[in-house]
Amino acid sequence: MKKSSKTALLQSLVCFFILGCKTPALPVFGRLENLSVRKVERSQTVVTAVIQYYNPNNYQLSLKHIEAEFYLENKLVGSSVLDTIIFLHKRDSFLLPVSVKLNLADVLSNGLGALLIGKANVGVKGFARLGRNGIFIRLPIQYEGTQKIQF
Repeated sequence: MKKSSKTALLQSLVCFFILGCKTPALPVFGRLENLSVRKVERSQTVVTAVIQYYNPNNYQLSLKHIEAEFYLENKLVGSSVLDTIIFLHKRDSFLLPVSVKLNLADVLSNGLGALLIGKANVGVKGFARLGRNGIFIRLPIQYEGTQKIQF
């Protein structure tokens, strides 16, 4: 094969790869289920929940790793790491188990006013590694909103 035809083939493959591989859309939050407190200690509380999401992509994805920090009234109160591979079927809902370690002192000092008012500013910042066919990319996670708090 001539050098010019090898170069043309290589350029064609690069163009095909770039045009064929678009960044996947992040899963869409559905609802929070089974929220429970698992462990209460002086400095730390562990809260678990199951979060329902929807994969809006027209192809199956793999979720490989998630790291997230949780904020209450714009102050860091805890973090979570999920290091398990979860397969997300195309255009389908899936459940994501979450375990969050919360600093109880921060939650009480930042959240006491929110408990009295009945609503709080909640934020989540972090990243997720999504991919398909063994190629993973790091996508940011960012959520901020006001949540009702009920007793």
